[in-house]
Amino acid sequence: MAAVEVEMLAGYLSEQMDAGRLRPMHPILALQSFIGPIMIHLLSRPILEQRLAVDLPLDEALREFAAAWLRAMTPSRRLSPAR
Repeated sequence: MAAVEVEMLAGYLSEQMDAGRLRPMHPILALQSFIGPIMIHLLSRPILEQRLAVDLPLDEALREFAAAWLRAMTPSRRLSPAR
């Protein structure tokens, strides 16, 4: 991912946080918390499929990661901005 793309995504996340749609935190950390689990899954997937016979469709796994991230990023009225 190019630096410009990271900047654009972080800017978008920051706008969503400012609008109250996402939990406030540093936008780069928010982006890393979304991308990290997906990258680990993609890197470990071949081993999981070969050695542990994990047969989970990629699109299903990605939906689960996205849903988990959205649950974690749902704003709480009790939180104050951490940025």
